Order: sequence, then structure tokens, then C-alpha cells
Amino acid sequence: MHDDEKKKETLTKENIKKDILPLLLLDIPKNILFYGCLLLLALMFDWRLASHHISFRVTFVVFIISMVIIIPTFIQIFILTYKTCKFKFVINRDFLVDKQEGGPRVGILRAGTPILGGLATVSHEPYKLQFGRYGTFTILGKRHYKWSSLYTMNDEELFHSSQLKDDFLLISLNGKHIDMAYNLRLFDFKE
Repeated sequence: MHDDEKKKETLTKENIKKDILPLLLLDIPKNILFYGCLLLLALMFDWRLASHHISFRVTFVVFIISMVIIIPTFIQIFILTYKTCKFKFVINRDFLVDKQEGGPRVGILRAGTPILGGLATVSHEPYKLQFGRYGTFTILGKRHYKWSSLYTMNDEELFHSSQLKDDFLLISLNGKHIDMAYNLRLFDFKE
């Protein structure tokens, strides 16, 4: 079947919700892990200082700083999750003006596949889609449109299936950046 003749799949707000909620819920374990490690390091540092008669002050200060940072983060995640469940996201239409191909990059102390005996890693630069009015959508390395029976795809497939001047439906939770993009050549949006 030619690209212009592809069958369109119906896109609904419920489908959009299914795509966005897992992204929000992924932030929670990342934050818990980060701040948990920070607190653990503070405890280990405080334990080392305890032998020098310095009390629990370091751990307490790090704990308070962590809570000042982590509580607003969790509140923001909760608010965005609530807004998503109530379908209170911004939906815009725009057209694709540019594509930036991602690819491997070598770096030191980066997450990715270790090379050179672990001295460096190869990670993946994300693919990006640039739109005429609403900015750039960074395609995250995950499965997209899992609910779709026709167009479930990874980041590379999403990038390569997008053509310049394609119309897209862009979803934003906070109105500041694009959280999800749907190619209207593949999807037909029904309110």
C-alpha cells in the first residue's frame, strides 16, 4: 500500500491519555531513586563524620533540601496526572518543517552501552521533529502508540514515518512543550 493510501486509525482523547500516563508515572521511580541515593550518600557521609563528633546535622540538612525539591516535583506529577485523567491537555495542530536524526554518541560517564573496557559509553542522541509554530518534539526511546493495532512503533520508526509538511496533532500538558505528537496522515482525531 502506498504511503498516501495508508489506512487511518481513529485517535481519541482516551488513546492520548493511554500514551501520556505512562510517561508521567515513569518520573516517580526516577525521582525516588535519585533522592533516595542522595539521602543514602548523606547518611554514609554523616556516619563517617560521626566518629569526629559531628552529629546528624548533615543528613538532616540533606533530607530537608531533598524534601523541598521532591515534594513540589511529586505535586507537579500528581497535578499533571490528574489533568491527563480529566483530559485537560492542550491539543494543537501544526506541520512538520524539519527533522533531526538522532544517532550514537560516545561519551564518558554517560548511560548507555559500555565500550573501551568501560571507559566510555555509546548512547543514543534522540530524534527530534521541528514544527512550524509549536517548537520541537523530542522523540523518547520507547514504544509509541501501544494502543494502536496498526501503528505501534519505536522512536526510529516514528521518525522515519514522518515526512516534511505532514500535519500533526500536538499534545502538551503544560502548554510549554510538546509531550506527544500524532501524524494526521496515520491518525484521524475524533473528539
